[in-house]
Amino acid sequence: MTGQHHSREHITSNVVLFTLLNLLHDGLINHEAETLNLLTQNKYYFIPSLNVDGVKYIEDEFVKSGILLDKRKNMNLASVS
Repeated sequence: MTGQHHSREHITSNVVLFTLLNLLHDGLINHEAETLNLLTQNKYYFIPSLNVDGVKYIEDEFVKSGILLDKRKNMNLASVS
């Protein structure tokens, strides 16, 4: 399961981590048979962020300016009135 394909998709990395936590909680703590079977029969890969360079760019811009960018960097600002 992957998340944060684009740099401004901050919530998707939390969804990946929540899904992982939920799967482990149901299987290892609550001992639900169906979830335990899933955990023992399959391999799971959880990657919270695929675009780490984009996230770094967004974080750097936020530290510099104190605001989160609300526009795409390739947006033509001359056409905005």
